[in-house]
Amino acid sequence: MRHSQSWILAAMVVAAAGCGGDHVKVASVSGRVTLDGKPLANAFVQFQPMASGQSIETPGPPSVGTTDADGRFELTLSQGGKKGAVIGQHRVRFSTFREESKAKDSDETEVTQRETVPPQYNARSEVTFIVPESGSTTADFALDAKARPSDSKRRTERE
Repeated sequence: MRHSQSWILAAMVVAAAGCGGDHVKVASVSGRVTLDGKPLANAFVQFQPMASGQSIETPGPPSVGTTDADGRFELTLSQGGKKGAVIGQHRVRFSTFREESKAKDSDETEVTQRETVPPQYNARSEVTFIVPESGSTTADFALDAKARPSDSKRRTERE
């Protein structure tokens, strides 16, 4: 179960490695996530910028958000707290898994919310989204628990 959160840890490592949000263009992004037609509540949403062409550099920090009871989210840069996401193409991941420390100064953890999102939408996600310069209020994702991994690619959106 801990492995399903490895993408969140990886994003934080990338963000801490100096990919600050001060030098990148950012646009506001919000949307809605459903799973099998129902709102996906209390889920992490992560947009990880993807390098273009032959570049191996990370084009900026990831953005994250949490869905509300209706599945709606708004993204914030993982570094600096600025609203939005880096302009360009992103890999998108979703997760409902939560793990918390049992005690304040303890390494022991307990699962407080199990993963309900299929692997093709989190650790192995192929879902992409293009953040346009104008931003987007329609970053909507209809996840299907029965979809095969190759079927989970979301068409990229340009507004």
